[in-house]
Amino acid sequence: MSNVNAKGATSLCRSLFGAMRTRALVVLMVSVLVFSGTTLGSAGLGDFNSDGVVDFVDLALFIESFGATDLRFDLDGNGRVDFEDMFLLADRFGVGMAQERARTDSVFAARLNSALQQVQSTVRDTIEGSSNQPSSEQNDTAVRNSEAADQEDAFMDTIAETVPEGGSLEKPAAYYRIESSGQQTRLRLPNYSVTVQSGSPFGIVSLKLSRQAVDFAHFELPLGDWEWFWYRRAGTTDQWMATKLLQPDWGNPNIVEEPERILVRFQRRNVTEPGVDLEVTYRFPIDGARFGIEYAVTNGTLDELDQPYLMVGFPGFSNQGFVSEVADAVARRPVTPPYASFQQEAARQAAPEIVLLRQDVDPGRSGGRTLEGSVKLRLGATSYRLTTRFTADSRFFWVYSAHTNKPLYLTSHLYIFLQTLRPTDRCVVNVEYELTQD
Repeated sequence: MSNVNAKGATSLCRSLFGAMRTRALVVLMVSVLVFSGTTLGSAGLGDFNSDGVVDFVDLALFIESFGATDLRFDLDGNGRVDFEDMFLLADRFGVGMAQERARTDSVFAARLNSALQQVQSTVRDTIEGSSNQPSSEQNDTAVRNSEAADQEDAFMDTIAETVPEGGSLEKPAAYYRIESSGQQTRLRLPNYSVTVQSGSPFGIVSLKLSRQAVDFAHFELPLGDWEWFWYRRAGTTDQWMATKLLQPDWGNPNIVEEPERILVRFQRRNVTEPGVDLEVTYRFPIDGARFGIEYAVTNGTLDELDQPYLMVGFPGFSNQGFVSEVADAVARRPVTPPYASFQQEAARQAAPEIVLLRQDVDPGRSGGRTLEGSVKLRLGATSYRLTTRFTADSRFFWVYSAHTNKPLYLTSHLYIFLQTLRPTDRCVVNVEYELTQD
């Protein structure tokens, strides 16, 4: 546990609880010191940022809303965010688990005892005095320390400018990081981090600006995905070849490091029949907070692929519990009051799904028309927006985008109907992404 996190937790708890509720402060701080980042299986209750973990980030989010009426943080359902919710959150950090493990793990028992001693000392300090730091500054400190600490550590010795012999400034070769583990490839770039998964599901499973506490991605479903591909078999009227691409494993990607960008490329050959090949390339520029995804279909058969259809992320499955607005190129749709997110709104809507926005484009009549889809996440007074753009031209027969709200997720996708692909034809769909803080 880094000293930065411990100090942030101390400052945060002092500001909110003062000399009161010592038991709750002890439980929460032991949890932060010992269990920050511990996966609790299906996290559920207390997992406010939907990342499958109840950790320091969730604590920071909770404290920011303490005393308010945001239903996301009202764990006991009494209509307000209060100390009873705090006790429930503390229980979810797993102090009982620590006590069980300490009975059989002497090394862990020593860590737990050390953490308890540190917390007891902190509680004594809290009772004897109080902090004069404004609460807004402490909330900012909590979010910064909880999510940015690991990124700051990772880049502290690599993001710097060096002066070569000639005297001009150059960026060092290793001012980003690529990490691969199992099905996941994670890129830590100067302005954001992104994790791409090869299957179950396939796509971007984590996407955040630097120092952004809440993930843009849903905790189980991806952004930047390719969900469906189908076409009608040549010479038939009703024989369709279809494949769902979200769950299959696309295998290890080919990673290409270029001077200004990193390419993460996946390929699947002979998908529906021999000669039908699919490819997805994630293009991540090293600078800035924009990237692109290229979806490609190659017809290597001897027949035409009639009326090919693609359904791809635009931007995909976002973090519904924090999305407060969706938009396309012509309209915006905020969440309906009094709800704070589309997850709350979906839980109370009568229909199983509601189309929030839809934009249709006929490339034959409006060639070069750009579609846009975005989601806005709200965290207290701060908002983050993820925007996607796609330009339709004569290669496409029909295109539309839609944001659809369902009880378990919010889906934002692009639905593309291609012109017929002749033998040897290759069609590429480019979707551009941009991350911003409002």
